[in-house]
Amino acid sequence: MIVTNGLDYDTWDAIAYWKNKGLNIVAQVYRIFKVGDELLIDFDPYGPISDAPKQPETGLFVVNTNKTYMPEAYKDMVNERKGSAYYDKKYSIQNIRAGNSVCLYHVGVGIIGIGKAKTDFIKRNVDSDLDEEYYVPIEFEYLVDINESSWHDKAVHAWEINNNFSTGYRFRQTVFQLPYEFAGYIRKKFEEKGLKKA
Repeated sequence: MIVTNGLDYDTWDAIAYWKNKGLNIVAQVYRIFKVGDELLIDFDPYGPISDAPKQPETGLFVVNTNKTYMPEAYKDMVNERKGSAYYDKKYSIQNIRAGNSVCLYHVGVGIIGIGKAKTDFIKRNVDSDLDEEYYVPIEFEYLVDINESSWHDKAVHAWEINNNFSTGYRFRQTVFQLPYEFAGYIRKKFEEKGLKKA
């Protein structure tokens, strides 16, 4: 059994993958509610089908630049103005649609760009590997200039975001979502750090 909030696309993709391999796996979705000053958690085993197709949310998509496995991929994403995922993680890009808000996160640095997806995802070869990159072109509103020597200082750090909203998001996932309200804070931090609009 997997316990999930139902919003983590990597978790749903993993569940689908293992079900396909014949593993008997069940997702138990939980919801958190606030009643007055009290937080409540709800598990409803008799609620909607737990593995029903996930619906795209309207939050802020965070795309990891894949520094851990492809150290130069972030340069390609910045220069070509896109958010990408590769090989077994490529499917996580499929949930991003034209018009969705998207930002790029670079591990150890922070958010380095924010904008809107221009189209739905596009497939592309990685060298001779057919269709192993899925990406979305992004119209960036703010984008750090990675050619500047102090470009790391312009990034919005994960800890700044988590501290401001009293959250504990892990930013190392391939693609995940933040609540839409976080986008305004990220834009404000870029402005405070002196980053000009793209």
